[in-house]
Amino acid sequence: MRGTFILVLSAAKDLGRLAGGVALLLSPLDAQAPAPRYTHVALAGTSFLEQVTSTVVSRSGGAERTRATSRAARFGVSVSGDTVVVSGDSLALSESAGGVDRTLDASGFLGGRWRLFLSKGGVPSVHHRPFVPDDITEVSDVAAAMDDFFPRTPPALAVNASATDTANTRWERLADSAGSQRYHWSLARQHEGVRTVADTVPLQVHEVTRESGTLAWSPAGAPLTWSRQIHSEITSAIRGRTVQAVVDQRIVVRWVASRPTP
Repeated sequence: MRGTFILVLSAAKDLGRLAGGVALLLSPLDAQAPAPRYTHVALAGTSFLEQVTSTVVSRSGGAERTRATSRAARFGVSVSGDTVVVSGDSLALSESAGGVDRTLDASGFLGGRWRLFLSKGGVPSVHHRPFVPDDITEVSDVAAAMDDFFPRTPPALAVNASATDTANTRWERLADSAGSQRYHWSLARQHEGVRTVADTVPLQVHEVTRESGTLAWSPAGAPLTWSRQIHSEITSAIRGRTVQAVVDQRIVVRWVASRPTP
């Protein structure tokens, strides 16, 4: 049952400074600016603070279980050639389940590194993940943190205009603030399929997810702040048993001016 529950939680997903300094980041923007794109120079030497809170309520056979997790992390970013390197500079992880609260020792993860490349569309994609101890992974899939950490970039939009991109994400450009482009976005998706657990056991999964968020973008080529609110309703069936889960997750990330001094 614990393996099924962790898989349901995983299905819900658990998602320096900018070159030129703050003056460049907050330079004036043209309302008709082209679509935002990540750049290596803007990402180099930066750090991001991430706060993730998740609540999972699962029901099976009349029993109900609530599990809440919290993750606070600092990720440092450097650039080596065409590779974007992200390091886990700090991590605080806690869990509350079954009336028991616990704080995990995350020291075995610190210093772990991801390697990413910028795709043709200008979005970082993961090519190498760090090792993460099992006791941490059972609470939060930190190794997969960079899979969807950096937000997708919106299409070119004038202020107060909106559009839907190729991923069916609805984007709306808000009024600029302090020299940054501001956006709101939303999407809904469904997934149904069979996964294999315990090597050979088929797990039938049906998932409906609604997601929304905000993004403040720097003209230098990197996000300044963003947030995501994700609501998922998941039904899974395994060996004649049905598990229903409702997952609510909130993610808030903000850029900070410099990486901590070792």
